Amino acid sequence: MAAAVVFFVLIPGIGAFTVRSDWRKFRARMIQASLLPYLDYPDLRSPGPQKRFRLFGQLEAFRARDQIWINSGSFSVAADLHQVPVYILPSTGTGDVAKE
Repeated sequence: MAAAVVFFVLIPGIGAFTVRSDWRKFRARMIQASLLPYLDYPDLRSPGPQKRFRLFGQLEAFRARDQIWINSGSFSVAADLHQVPVYILPSTGTGDVAKE
């Protein structure tokens, strides 16, 4: 009986709360990122303290182990991904789903 409680209640319950906590952290980070200013070319040219920006573009190249290049359409930037979690979001489509 105790083994059933551990394997069917306790372990799944801990897993559910862990997944829920991770999802809330992810959502909070996405909201924070959506409030960052867009990266523009003048921001690249101005020296100063490191700032955080957001950029929409296409993956252009991989360099070394933890670096990628992103092309925004008007310029390319390198992004260091050392110890950074990467989330792949699906692209928005027409909404049509292939039926089997």
